[in-house]
Amino acid sequence: MRPDLRATRRQLNQRYAAFVAVLLLVFALGVYGQVSRSSRDLLRRQAEQLAATAASELPLLHHEIDEARSMPGAPPLEGMAIAGDANGLALTNHRIVWLDDELQPLQVSGEFRPDGATQPPPADRLRAQWLPLANGVAFWRPVQVHRGSRGGAAKLHGYVSVAVATAATDGELNRLRQGLLIGALLAALMAFAASQRMVAASLEPIQRQIERLISFTADASHELRQPLTAIRALIGSLRHGEALMGAPPGLRQTVAQIDQTTARMGRLVDDLLLLTRFDRAIDDRPSMETFPMEELVEDLIDLHQAEAEAAGVKLQSRIEAAGLVQGSPERLRRLLENLLSNALRFSPRGGTVTVGLRQARGLVQLWVEDQGPGIAPSERALVFERFWQADPARGGAEHHGLGLSIARAIAQAHGGQLRAEEAPGGGCRMVLDLPSRP
Repeated sequence: MRPDLRATRRQLNQRYAAFVAVLLLVFALGVYGQVSRSSRDLLRRQAEQLAATAASELPLLHHEIDEARSMPGAPPLEGMAIAGDANGLALTNHRIVWLDDELQPLQVSGEFRPDGATQPPPADRLRAQWLPLANGVAFWRPVQVHRGSRGGAAKLHGYVSVAVATAATDGELNRLRQGLLIGALLAALMAFAASQRMVAASLEPIQRQIERLISFTADASHELRQPLTAIRALIGSLRHGEALMGAPPGLRQTVAQIDQTTARMGRLVDDLLLLTRFDRAIDDRPSMETFPMEELVEDLIDLHQAEAEAAGVKLQSRIEAAGLVQGSPERLRRLLENLLSNALRFSPRGGTVTVGLRQARGLVQLWVEDQGPGIAPSERALVFERFWQADPARGGAEHHGLGLSIARAIAQAHGGQLRAEEAPGGGCRMVLDLPSRP
């Protein structure tokens, strides 16, 4: 059959689109991951800066609280304005808590409400650390002051807990995701549209070459038929006329061999012409008719019984149900003859060839099963290629490797499928599926 370049074109476009989609996905994930890490790092740096500023203000806060406590009737201290508020963080996006060495809150700044623990376990309170929050990041820092010189003993003055909300960052990341998704979809659509043109331009020379090859095969086969017919006519006149009367037996044998070879070449040319008709989608619609498949099967079994007996092979049928098909009886007969001939040729003496027929899921399924050497799984698709033979020595000079190619072309022309399987006994099983007609 003619190669379906439309299917090839669709496959190439799909693969190209998949490749571009994967490439864009990897690029988008890389960009998103980098921006996400940068945003998280920026929030952590801001939290660390706020913690450092708050830690430097803790001694002053202690001093003011001590003075306030020594003055009866003094108003409570209000929230302190710290340098962190000038770093672009609104009061609703952060929360700073100053605590004394006994974890008693001294001052709170910011309106953010962290979702999670902002204080570590008792064993870890003396080291700075990050704490996970569901809606932000939290940084815990102990504040120690050295007495006297730098080398003096450090005294714990308290703790600072800083929590920064990630709502703004999450919103920006969400907008980035949407932008990357929309951009990737638009780029993939543009790439797919461009691939349509590129693939079409790339396959056009191949399509022209296929058309030329089909045309050459048809023209060559047609031109060969006339001289072969003339040669056979001349040989027939020699064999049945008086020209060879009294000729040596060797000459008569040579003429007979020439006649056989010419007949073989004629059959090969006819097969090539038939395949060319399928390649060009030339269909004989007037010869299509609806008929019962089992009658065709029974006729062919009766016709090949003598050939099976001569080969020492038992030929049997297993018809489970009748089935109507629409098609060309002549073409389908040739398909089944090719399958039967192969099964009889490759079956050993004493073996059995079974022809089965049944209906299943709207299909008429026919199979031809032999007990021969079978076909290797890697070669089951190759047996339908033209001129391909697994064992040319067994095929003989009478066979050119076109029988199964013709059979598959006939099956496809009837809307069916022909495939090779392994028989239960280890041989080959050819299965034909045809659409059933009510």
